[in-house]
Amino acid sequence: MKMNNYLDSKAWREAFCFESYGEKIGFRFDEVKLKPKLLSILPRISKVVDYQSCENVISLIVNENKETNGLYYNNEPAMMFEVFDDSVLESIENKIIIILAMASLPTKFYLHAGAIVFNNTGILIPGISYTGKTTLVEEFIKAGADYYTDDCIVLDNEGFFLPFPRPLAIRTKEGRIFREANYFGAKTGNKKKKVDLILFTSFEEHAVWQPKKLSQGSGILKLMDNFYYRGSVGNEPAEIIKTLTSLTKNILMYGGERGEASKVVGWFSDNFIQSTKNLNLTNHSYE
Repeated sequence: MKMNNYLDSKAWREAFCFESYGEKIGFRFDEVKLKPKLLSILPRISKVVDYQSCENVISLIVNENKETNGLYYNNEPAMMFEVFDDSVLESIENKIIIILAMASLPTKFYLHAGAIVFNNTGILIPGISYTGKTTLVEEFIKAGADYYTDDCIVLDNEGFFLPFPRPLAIRTKEGRIFREANYFGAKTGNKKKKVDLILFTSFEEHAVWQPKKLSQGSGILKLMDNFYYRGSVGNEPAEIIKTLTSLTKNILMYGGERGEASKVVGWFSDNFIQSTKNLNLTNHSYE
């Protein structure tokens, strides 16, 4: 079966178009009852717009069979499943972010990263799952930082990160629990913020936080390792590296394993001096 012909000729039960961070994506599906759930997993910054204005389209089939049930982007399979359930919905939420990341290049980069603003300093904490991003973000906002995200952030080509409001996903022995920033007495940032500092760190139980300043080249490579859509690097690597080189020119980047998250927050509070033009840190050894 040629899916492009099949999908375009199919009688869809419902459709809408959403706009997130300047990108417009159509969404059509064969089960009307799914609309509230699908709207709930869009980035909170999204708004529903005229369907006819969307050039790119997500198609979702849930009521047929294991050969066709799945998520499609511009008529190409993105994810297949037999039965639609909450785990599939969570996977679709992740796929939507990847689709937005694909569509946004090269003007915006979607990163696996936490983001906060502390003492008027824009801080990114890139890292894949299970590296301790959320724990470190939580420690910063408990200390007074404004919350932007604990897992995904949008970075524009001028070096600003954009608000990506979502609950913190905190891992416990029983599973994940979700908490809004105000649960910890923190504010959620609603304006874009210049990136001043990037911390590449992961949790190791007995590690001592002794960060080293990274060269720009090393930092850029680590940023690309944390792209939400890794395939973007292969599409236009020279253009992407050129853009990242420009936007990281005045950003400090540090890396190292950490133990307790509070030690990282204390290190920042003890060492950084914010002036109107730049940040200074006493440790300038390079890795």
